[in-house]
Amino acid sequence: MSERTRRLRRLMRLAHLWLTLVTGLVAVVLGASGSVLVFREEIRSVLAPVPAWNGRDDVGWERVRDQARHAVPDGSLQILWFPTEARPYYEAAYKIGSGEFVGHRRWDAASGREVPVQDVAWLAWVEELHVNLHLGEVGRQVVHWCTLSLGALLLTGLYLWWPGWKPWLWLAVRRRGWLLAFDLHRVTGLAALVPLGAMTASGLVWAFPDVTRAAAFALVGQRAPGLSARTLGDVQSAARPVGVLPVGDADLLARARARVGHDAMPFYITFATEAREARQVRLQRGYEPWPYGEVLRVYFDQWTGEVLAVDVAAEKHPVDHVVETWAAPLHFGTFGGRPTMVLYVIAGLMPLALGVTGVLLWRWRVVRRQRHTVAAGVL
Repeated sequence: MSERTRRLRRLMRLAHLWLTLVTGLVAVVLGASGSVLVFREEIRSVLAPVPAWNGRDDVGWERVRDQARHAVPDGSLQILWFPTEARPYYEAAYKIGSGEFVGHRRWDAASGREVPVQDVAWLAWVEELHVNLHLGEVGRQVVHWCTLSLGALLLTGLYLWWPGWKPWLWLAVRRRGWLLAFDLHRVTGLAALVPLGAMTASGLVWAFPDVTRAAAFALVGQRAPGLSARTLGDVQSAARPVGVLPVGDADLLARARARVGHDAMPFYITFATEAREARQVRLQRGYEPWPYGEVLRVYFDQWTGEVLAVDVAAEKHPVDHVVETWAAPLHFGTFGGRPTMVLYVIAGLMPLALGVTGVLLWRWRVVRRQRHTVAAGVL
């Protein structure tokens, strides 16, 4: 091994150590909470069962919309989700004071009867822990940057492991002490590399959408065209013309289906709560790859009904289509059904195992260095 290689490995080892010390605990929390959330829908269906629905009987979304508007007098209806196979009921959320998309209410699709929102409190607590560590926007930013650090941890770990790998000696059960911890650390890291890498990469797509989009296009030697997801979210309606009323909800839904195809099923429709806010209609085709399927979004000017932007897979660049289609399945582990979901549950616990073995290795190095120092002093 050349001196240059030794220096690079020493630098990588130091980077790996400090990344672990700075972000290791957050990585453990994100991994453990993510393991629980892989099967969150199944947990909800058992602990908070939803009303059955045959997929045909429907009181109509306009009736439910009117009920939703009167259900929360101190709030403004902000979004109405249509019933689906996974969520067989209408659901509404509101803008109440400074809170957006809060105050959720649900209605049975067949009868129009309001049904209680039976959420699993501890599961909601775990979801917020995974998203922002219960620290609001500051916690959200911490999670984003720690996700990036986890990616760097995986890459530095891969570099440190790769040059000297011995497939038949990954785990020598007769080893003791730091050698056993070293083998366990390498085997655990290697086993978790692919699923943790998929979780991290897909998490970065949501944490840093513009940067990851530009990076994805750079990999194919192109510059990212058109509007990014973040830019789409900033689309606004024009100033309100004098004496003009907003375009009707049914008209917007019909225009959206005409724009993307009548075979697409409505998923949700948003309602403007401010004069410059754009309206959005989301439709989709199927649910594969689970959990979203092919997502189709159309953004409208709330006053004129003009199409401001369209987010449709068929009109996207292939890079955008691949990234947006596979981000969720790769993050949740749903792309292979139950087997990959179970694998993700196990992989989510790997940061804890890596942290324990990493601490043991670090402790052994410190103790060994102290012994060498004492021995040198005695001599």
